[in-house]
Amino acid sequence: MRCWLIRQRDGSATTTKAVNIVGLVAAADLERSVYTANGTPLIHVDFDSLVIDEARARELPLFRLAECVSAKIIHERICDAFRAAKIPHLDFVPPEDWMG
Repeated sequence: MRCWLIRQRDGSATTTKAVNIVGLVAAADLERSVYTANGTPLIHVDFDSLVIDEARARELPLFRLAECVSAKIIHERICDAFRAAKIPHLDFVPPEDWMG
């Protein structure tokens, strides 16, 4: 993961941060998830309910899901830290409720 501090034109820092999550992890349990595959079950799977294979997720704190690259998977301890920090505009959806 790469993180950048965003600077104004005058060089002053803002409170805005940009994050680039590099790489993919194939951690969807396709046997227990509910989905429609558009071709092979990688890159763009349309999930109605997602189940994460904990062994393949390997306790990673944050990653993009290989089966659906628009999905960002965040470990519960990271979500708890974000919630405790009261960072605005972040919504966390449990995998079983996520559709995408």
